[in-house]
Amino acid sequence: MKNFINIYKTILLIFIISLYSCGNEFLDEIKPETSQDVNSLRSSISDLDVCLNGAYGSLFSPAGMGSFQGAMEYNGDFYNAVPSEKAGWITSRDGDAYTHAYAGKDYNLQASFMQWGNYCINMCNVVIESLSTGMVDNDPRKATQGNRLMGEAKFLRAYTNWGMTVMLGPQYHQSTLDQNSAVFRDKPILGLSDIPAKIRTVQEMYDYVIADLKDAQITLPEVYDATIHPSSYLVHVRKDAATALLAKVYFQMNDFDNALAEVESLLGPVAASGSAKYPLTNNWDNLFKLLGNQDYGPNKNKEMIYAAEGSSAQKWTLDSKWGYYRFTRPKNVVNAYGRLRLGTPYITLFDKALDNRYTQWVEVIGTQFWQKKLATSGMNMPIFRSAEFHLMRAEILARINQPTEAIIEMDLVRNRSGLAAYTFTSQAALIQEIINERGREMIGEAVRHLDNLRLGALDGTLVPLGQKDAEDKIYVDGQDYLPWNSPKLIYDMPTNEIINNPGLYE
Repeated sequence: MKNFINIYKTILLIFIISLYSCGNEFLDEIKPETSQDVNSLRSSISDLDVCLNGAYGSLFSPAGMGSFQGAMEYNGDFYNAVPSEKAGWITSRDGDAYTHAYAGKDYNLQASFMQWGNYCINMCNVVIESLSTGMVDNDPRKATQGNRLMGEAKFLRAYTNWGMTVMLGPQYHQSTLDQNSAVFRDKPILGLSDIPAKIRTVQEMYDYVIADLKDAQITLPEVYDATIHPSSYLVHVRKDAATALLAKVYFQMNDFDNALAEVESLLGPVAASGSAKYPLTNNWDNLFKLLGNQDYGPNKNKEMIYAAEGSSAQKWTLDSKWGYYRFTRPKNVVNAYGRLRLGTPYITLFDKALDNRYTQWVEVIGTQFWQKKLATSGMNMPIFRSAEFHLMRAEILARINQPTEAIIEMDLVRNRSGLAAYTFTSQAALIQEIINERGREMIGEAVRHLDNLRLGALDGTLVPLGQKDAEDKIYVDGQDYLPWNSPKLIYDMPTNEIINNPGLYE
């Protein structure tokens, strides 16, 4: 019994009681620190950094954030399965996302993300509680490091909770605010009595996420300072990462006023020269082939606001690891699966003669098209880059009838890609072109499906399901489109959470 208690106290078991079922695949996955007694990680700033390092490794792993990003891509309308390959994967977790067949599935992509995300949240809650209750007050470094640690923990918790909110609940809309979404935990799980936590509504989850991000904005430093910060902080988030995520959250809510305010803070004012803080690069290798530790922050002549460092647990793009990226590579690439090609809905968005992104990011083999944008093994995976937020601001400005400023913002991205300046004809045409431009620019970066949901809630447009064969659409009654509020677009709460969390439906 004593041995069991000692084992129970380890972080590993805290991770396991995140409640999600695991198979042999899980046991083989990369794990953050997993054998340290959690009570020994709460007495110093260095201890709390260990917790946060584990939180980063968990969230930004192929099985964590990789599952979320993959789900958003599979659910979109830009891909089609290779017919001869479907038998090997179309009923797997990835195939379920592609066909929208995840209803009633216990260990699907949402469970993978929740499993690793809840480990991240638990470590963040350890840090937040330790700082809030004075457990590290005797460490003199708290004066210079305490706010940073708190800000990182709040950011990581917010990002994880937002991902679970998106997957487990309906799109934010006045009609969905009282519907069930995800589980929110703000205390660490240190024993069985800590497990109960109730399911929250869409409104509650967005409120929690926004509150954490606002706290992170206040407490995170703007830059990495090697004279103050530990070397491990080099690859962690800064204040602008919280601002970027907050802008995305507001944008997903179609809250244009608040989203615009955050983008203004992030990029500065609209200008034909672009953002001084995060200027667009003319060399895409500086975005999609970055390796090793990078110092992301404002005024460093970088487009990247934050990217997940790619040499450790974050090997999303490594061909022999997890993720949809190797699914979308031709089979002549070593270890690539070659199962999911770029479909007509994506290819038709391009001016193939002029748009440099077509030649840089699309691999053409005969009559087939594959992505090569995210093709570098171990690359830093972009999480936030300024192009997305220029296009976000462009859409908002177009919707509030400021077409001149909207075109300036969109043309920054278009011109960088070799396209001519946009000629205004109508507000509706401008908005559609900005949406198309977001599709072209952000392929593979978990934007398109979220846009389709958001636009459906905004104006009632149907959500396109992609170029799927008829036999793939048996789970959606043969439809090419679904309403934005269709239950088929929502992942189920895993059964293990329902069984083992006695407080879920209080």
